[in-house]
Amino acid sequence: MLERIKPLISADELKKQLPVSDKAARVRDDGVRQIKAVLDGTDSRKIFIVGPCSADDPDAVCEYAQKLKAVADKIQDKILTVMRVYTAKPRSRGDGYMGLLHSPNAKSGNIDFQAGIVAMRKLHIDVTEIGLPTADEMVYSQMAPYTDDLLSYVTIGARTAEDPMHRFTASGLDVPIGIKNSLGGNMTELAGSIHAASKSNEFIFDRSIVRTSGNAYVHGVLRGAVDLDGNNIPNCGYDKVMRAAKDFKSQGVNCGVIVDTGHANSGKNPSMVRGILADIVGHFADGEYNAFVKGIMIESYLLGGSKAVTDSGRGISVTDPCLSFAETEDLLLYAAAAL
Repeated sequence: MLERIKPLISADELKKQLPVSDKAARVRDDGVRQIKAVLDGTDSRKIFIVGPCSADDPDAVCEYAQKLKAVADKIQDKILTVMRVYTAKPRSRGDGYMGLLHSPNAKSGNIDFQAGIVAMRKLHIDVTEIGLPTADEMVYSQMAPYTDDLLSYVTIGARTAEDPMHRFTASGLDVPIGIKNSLGGNMTELAGSIHAASKSNEFIFDRSIVRTSGNAYVHGVLRGAVDLDGNNIPNCGYDKVMRAAKDFKSQGVNCGVIVDTGHANSGKNPSMVRGILADIVGHFADGEYNAFVKGIMIESYLLGGSKAVTDSGRGISVTDPCLSFAETEDLLLYAAAAL
């Protein structure tokens, strides 16, 4: 049984309450334009999507953004830095912290979507005003209108990569969309999702019949796979990446990928990230590989590791373990120098 609790504030009303400043709008639009340029090959830089696994604490996230902006400015000739501001988290078992959208007060654990939607939009405004384009994961497709004027990049997670509603919605957004491979890691399925989101679709959205024009900037995100016994199967190595390129081509999908250094690729072990990143960067001398791999994703926060939501400590991930900012800065400078 579905019990209606109360109606949510509409996207139009929230946008009136929390309008986007001229600076934030410019950062967002420039971010979209530059990411598209990297994806279509007219910009030779690489996209680095960097930031906390989950944006649980707006103050800590904004402090992180200030630090990341300073580094991003130093490496902007080689790397286009986009900040992860992930405000909703899918959970395999439905347990644990599910993001700012669910619980704007993480420690209390109280679910308050009305306050969460406000906190979500405000945080994206704050980070873009700092000067960084932002990325978020589309856990709920119906939330897209609440931040469509703020996000420069959107991901669709492994658990929803083949969901028709997510693919339909992606086909109507004007920002680049990274679709992660499913937990099983099937590249043919991923190519199918990319194709579905790249073409025009007609479907039901928000009690209306809508038609989309298709999204030409949908691409894959390689995050590794998990077998039936729960073992991680990385797909970040050269051979797996080039196999993905071959599979995409055979399916008629002409796009690149972002390689995720976390999740099943690292076994959620931050100490593995440096080696994965070094391996990726080392293969950019291969022209075919370089053209296919458009960028890298890194989970990072003020301090390294992770903690329980109720534990003390600030700027520490309450979901997957992250690199510290100091480690991340070192990696970004290393990658820029190598590029």
